[in-house]
Amino acid sequence: MNNHDVRIMGESSLSGGVYGKVKIMGSVWAQDDLEAEKIRVFGTAEFRSLKAGELKVAGTARFEGSLNVRMLDITGSVDALETIKAHEIKLYGSLTAKKEVIAEKFLAKGTFELSSLNANDVRIELADTCRVEEIGAENVKVGPISMFNLAFFGSSHKKSLRAGIIEADNIELSNTAAQTVKGIQVIIGPCCEIGTVEYQDSLKVHPGSTVKNPLKIK
Repeated sequence: MNNHDVRIMGESSLSGGVYGKVKIMGSVWAQDDLEAEKIRVFGTAEFRSLKAGELKVAGTARFEGSLNVRMLDITGSVDALETIKAHEIKLYGSLTAKKEVIAEKFLAKGTFELSSLNANDVRIELADTCRVEEIGAENVKVGPISMFNLAFFGSSHKKSLRAGIIEADNIELSNTAAQTVKGIQVIIGPCCEIGTVEYQDSLKVHPGSTVKNPLKIK
């Protein structure tokens, strides 16, 4: 197995094994499963399964197998066909995941299309329209991107989260359309269209939002 550092500038393939630091400036195809201390993708990369301490994607990366990292930082584009597991995910670019995304912390200021998101803390600042079938968490906060970032991302008008189910202990939503929301304490802020809200302790609904079916669960 390899445990050395690698820097790739042009087009190349990368054999499977264990590496130290991997920096990809060109176009790379990984032939087999990889494990690395740190990986930086500034060009284009296609992986099978990857396990890494830290992964930063400023270019484009595609994963045919599972992705298991401590820190995932995306300013470019990631397309994952299998499960993503991470301690922390910071998304400023684009993430598409066909299977489950699992993390302790999920911070999104970019765009995503996910099947399932499970995390302790979920914070989504809407720089674009995002889609997820299901969110399961302890804390979920969704709203338009902060005023500080408007000059970079543009106006937040009509940018929203489209979700099937959102379930967490504490939920605060703005600019969200969801079929079902389940929580202990739920705040529905402005610009929301919610089908059913199931809540245990409290529910607050902004006058500019719609909840068709509010249900207090004992």
